[in-house]
Amino acid sequence: MAILALSLLACDDPSTQATNGAGAASSTTSGESGATTATGTGTGMASTGSSGAGGGTSAGCAKNGPRPDGQLTISVDGEERSFFAVPATATEPTPLVLSFHGYGGTGQGAVGTFGLVEATAGGATLLFPDGVPQDWYQNAVGWDTRSNDTPDIHFVQALIADALANHCVDPTRIYVVGFSWGGWMSNQVACALGDEVRAFVSVAGGGPADSCKASTRAMIVHGASDDAEPIASGEESRTRWITRNGCAASESATTPPPCVASDGCSEPVLWCKHAGGHEVPQFVRDAVWGFLEGP
Repeated sequence: MAILALSLLACDDPSTQATNGAGAASSTTSGESGATTATGTGTGMASTGSSGAGGGTSAGCAKNGPRPDGQLTISVDGEERSFFAVPATATEPTPLVLSFHGYGGTGQGAVGTFGLVEATAGGATLLFPDGVPQDWYQNAVGWDTRSNDTPDIHFVQALIADALANHCVDPTRIYVVGFSWGGWMSNQVACALGDEVRAFVSVAGGGPADSCKASTRAMIVHGASDDAEPIASGEESRTRWITRNGCAASESATTPPPCVASDGCSEPVLWCKHAGGHEVPQFVRDAVWGFLEGP
């Protein structure tokens, strides 16, 4: 496995008993929700906006008053974990999206990576978790993507439960996205929690390790010129989800270009190979919300 050090970009691709990866962080900070707090609630939620058609409600829909926002903490397995929350402004149940940062990043620093704040326009509850130092891999800040049962998977389960309790969320519309090491993490979360996660997007990542629980909508994006995370990592992810979702060997062009969709799948599998490097292409930012919310 290559370990590369790039100016302004650190990206690693570690190997354990199963193949796992770690990539670079994108540190764009546009679209943040304003005030931050260590625990509790922040600036609250306005009663505007719309999330579109839905299929369920959470306990949090019965709660009045401001929704938790900004920099928050939650106790998981006896440890304090942190995340950045951008609550929805819609009054009806909204989708829940978790977005995972890359190597050495933070949740707040990755708010702008996929343009979700702008794309959802208040119609989704957005959570940006913070990774922690990983003693299995150079003590780098990131995610444990080695299996379906790790402290980081427990963290995600706790975040989902907390969101359902404190935000007005549609539990049938839970999505995860990630870039680089975060792409590995979104892949692993979709694998481990496929009965809860409806769709995922992995950009410049890899995985998953372990056997996946259920078929899940998959959009896998990788650059042909990525010299930080080899495109073979993305190709392996594609193969894993084609098998898990029972796809045929054939494929068809789809939107957005340059993506192709595998035929005959129980849930869609999109493979988006582009000419660029270790990056989130603009076509992904333009299409990510439509894919997640697609039929």
